[in-house]
Amino acid sequence: MSEGDTFYLFTDGIIDQFGGPDNKKFMNWRLKHQLNMMQPHNMANQKAHLEAEVSTWKGGNEQTDDILIMGVRV
Repeated sequence: MSEGDTFYLFTDGIIDQFGGPDNKKFMNWRLKHQLNMMQPHNMANQKAHLEAEVSTWKGGNEQTDDILIMGVRV
């Protein structure tokens, strides 16, 4: 790893969360896309963005599982 690299650990709760316009799962590819888009931002902004993204995705659905995402920037 090099200085400035970031890695993330997460539970399956986020990728299995139902929501969106068709009430489908969030999925790995969507999470990967979000993490790639957020990479230039500081960790506090990334947290706020992910919280908002998951809340919007979930909409009126209940949370189906625990959601844990941990990001570490070296």
